[in-house]
Amino acid sequence: MIIIDHILHPSDFTDNSAAALRYARGLSQLLGAKLHIINVVEGSASALTMELGTTPAGGAAQETAADRRMIGFLDHHGIPSDEVVAVSIRGDPHSEILRYAERHAVGMIVMGTHGRGKLAQLLMGSVAERVVRGSTCPVLTVPEER
Repeated sequence: MIIIDHILHPSDFTDNSAAALRYARGLSQLLGAKLHIINVVEGSASALTMELGTTPAGGAAQETAADRRMIGFLDHHGIPSDEVVAVSIRGDPHSEILRYAERHAVGMIVMGTHGRGKLAQLLMGSVAERVVRGSTCPVLTVPEER
């Protein structure tokens, strides 16, 4: 029997990401798995990584722009923040997604793809493609809705 306790949905807050969220949420409910939603903002990984509802060591909780976007995303899709683990991370997107999945024993990653053309994908690569190649768990990719 396959047991999946944690499902990870990396989100960039786009409509395509919202389509993948519907799959991630449905699967988490069907399997009784905890849903993790992360947003990775490109930049220095040394910056603050903050889970919603936590307090940094220095005192009062600080709400960053990424946190506000995450809260808005959850509200827009009717997802109570206490039903998910929602995290904003700064770093290289595919690396941080894979690192988070390993660290939290994620059993499946559900993410959207943007359907770039072959040339753009060859020149820039694809976060989804890199996650699929580097993941140790199954990755469900949800194509862009047309």
